[in-house]
Amino acid sequence: MNTKELTFNIPEFYDFSSLCQYLGIELFPYKDIHFEKIESKDDLYNAPTKPFKHRFYAISLLLEGEGVFNSGFWKSKKKKNVIYIKTPYQVVSWNFDPNVTRKYAVIFTENFISQHQELANIIFEFPFFQLDKAIPLNVNETDITKLTNVFENIHQLYQTKSSEQFNLIAAYIKILLLHIKQIYENSLISDKELVSTVEIVRERLIHNFFLQLKKDIPSKEYKDLSVTYFAETLSTHPNHLSATLKKYSGKTAQEHIHIAILAAAKTLLMQTDYSIKEIAYSLSFKEPSHFANFFKKWEKITPLQYRKSMQL
Repeated sequence: MNTKELTFNIPEFYDFSSLCQYLGIELFPYKDIHFEKIESKDDLYNAPTKPFKHRFYAISLLLEGEGVFNSGFWKSKKKKNVIYIKTPYQVVSWNFDPNVTRKYAVIFTENFISQHQELANIIFEFPFFQLDKAIPLNVNETDITKLTNVFENIHQLYQTKSSEQFNLIAAYIKILLLHIKQIYENSLISDKELVSTVEIVRERLIHNFFLQLKKDIPSKEYKDLSVTYFAETLSTHPNHLSATLKKYSGKTAQEHIHIAILAAAKTLLMQTDYSIKEIAYSLSFKEPSHFANFFKKWEKITPLQYRKSMQL
């Protein structure tokens, strides 16, 4: 039997332009923020979408409709009055059946967040934004009215160009997030699945981070041992990774990376006869001098002095 090597070709999109091209739709009007208001089946993307990864945030309020949405390893059938959150680094796909559909959605890039710090403060401390399951939040009629009003305000601003247009949109997205956060916290009281998922995702992130540290430090090949590298490997945001580790260990992701590098350096200096240059490269330092400076900053002595002290 002839076998072919399996290749995975899941595209990843960093900007709206490439995403629109992939979806086969008209280019979004703005490069960092997009708004959708769907009132009939004619407004919905008709074709199923193959899996892709992205670097965007999206908040959707589904008022009425059917279809299957896949996010990470979670598959959910859309129903009435639910909120869905999509976050960067996820693999998503969908297959909608636009019978009777009413929906709002606001999509924004990481660049939009960086320009509006008030959003970053909420998003990176909000566990629901970090789940790799698109668990729907059920919304009661009272909250539906509140959320609909906020989405309508965003829609109006989206259609009206002004010098403060995006600042105002960001302000309303913040209000939207605060409403969702309140709904989320209320759901934690009764939704056992949501509680379990939040805890599992948090514990898995911490476990996988330390596992990845052991895997990548030291290494036979150069790797960018930055927080961004580990976050991307773990399919989360760098800020969330650091915030999670800081909350449950007292140290940031960067601090844990430096501790792991230092521990590996001490082991190699003490137990091997590798040269300082070889050890530096195995720990992904581009120059031995950079490794020496790093080591001395932590240990107050040079790598060679440490090795000699261990041989006494």
